[in-house]
Amino acid sequence: MSSTARRHGVTPNLLYRWRRFLSTGGAAAVDSDEPIVGNSQVMKLEGRVRELERMLGRKTEVDIRREALSKAS
Repeated sequence: MSSTARRHGVTPNLLYRWRRFLSTGGAAAVDSDEPIVGNSQVMKLEGRVRELERMLGRKTEVDIRREALSKAS
C-alpha cells in the first residue's frame, strides 16, 4: 500500500481512507441497485432544477399580474 501511495503522490493514510469509504459507501451504492452518478452530473441537474424553479416562479408572477390587470380593467 505504501509503495502504491508513493508512486501516485498520496499518503498511505489517504489510500486506506478511500478503501474504507469504498467498502462502506461503495457497497451500499451498489447494493441499492440505483445508478451511480458523478458529482458533475449531480451539479448540472441541481442547476437545471434551480433554473426551472426560477422559471416557474416568474410564470406565477406573470399570471398573478395578468389576473390583477384583468380585474382592474
